[in-house]
Amino acid sequence: MCIRDRYQRRVRGSITTDEDGLLVFTDHHPDDLIFHTVVNSPFAQKVHMYLLYKQIPFTIKYVHPKRLVKYAVPMLQLKDGTFLSESSELGIWLEDNFPDTPSILPIHIRQQQIELEARLSKLLIGPIFQLSRPHVPSGSPWVKFTSMCTQIRNCWRMGWCMEGTIPGGVGILKYIWPLIMRKAAFAKVIVDDVYARTNGKSATQNMSDALDVFEAELRLAEDEFYNGNNQVEGVPPQRRDGDAESDVVLLSRSLSRPGMADLTAYATITTAHRLGINGADGYRSRPAVMWWVRKMDSIMEEKQRQGVVLKDSEAGTEVSYFPPPLIPAAVMRNSV
Repeated sequence: MCIRDRYQRRVRGSITTDEDGLLVFTDHHPDDLIFHTVVNSPFAQKVHMYLLYKQIPFTIKYVHPKRLVKYAVPMLQLKDGTFLSESSELGIWLEDNFPDTPSILPIHIRQQQIELEARLSKLLIGPIFQLSRPHVPSGSPWVKFTSMCTQIRNCWRMGWCMEGTIPGGVGILKYIWPLIMRKAAFAKVIVDDVYARTNGKSATQNMSDALDVFEAELRLAEDEFYNGNNQVEGVPPQRRDGDAESDVVLLSRSLSRPGMADLTAYATITTAHRLGINGADGYRSRPAVMWWVRKMDSIMEEKQRQGVVLKDSEAGTEVSYFPPPLIPAAVMRNSV
């Protein structure tokens, strides 16, 4: 049974909007929602993006690698001690339980967004694991050697990212992370599935193919948007000539309101490169994708600047809350 069926309930407190358009959470503390994560997990990055876009107050806890045997990150811990997991299901749960925050599943394309998010997630996350799990790929001896070197280097980078986010660090684990990823059953399942689906293609080829699909979805969204198949108030009926970059259409069929599929794709496409994973920068050579990335950057930067207001009705106090960023400055390696 999925979590939205088992735990269909609203978080205590109320949500309103003040005169400046800021969200005001009454009697809701960040500790009411604790996000257990690992900075380099693509699945956790998705959920982090959902929380940031919806501007839901939360406390972040980076899980030590030794505890990953028992912890299935990402996880949300509720105030009553309930733990929820499964990244895509968490996005749906957040949408249903925080209905007064910015929507990530517009009602007119809700099911379409859920299905598209699942498809893009599978396409985009697989190559990331190919890049960061040591294994012997197909190809010439030179291809095998260079691929293995890249994978081992990326594993070391992942270890150092965890070192920079977990209090006290991870000790020797950062040095032997290639061996840990090699032995990790979940990573092997993901990589083996990618090879089975793609007839043994490399991570670079699979990422390129995934970006081809993503570009096609952007074009489809644009066609539907400007042809009026999804009416949105205030939208121009056709693209303005010469203003292509400002009119980037998101997967949610909107100019300025990303949906769940946008947030998943944005986290997956850009975060690995920003963390310093070699081979994850293929999107930067695609103008259409880069326009979309810059549009998403501007939306998320504005969300980060805005923050929200936390209000204690009993004490009569208010405090501004700014959520933990997707990538802490300590581990940020590359810009877009």
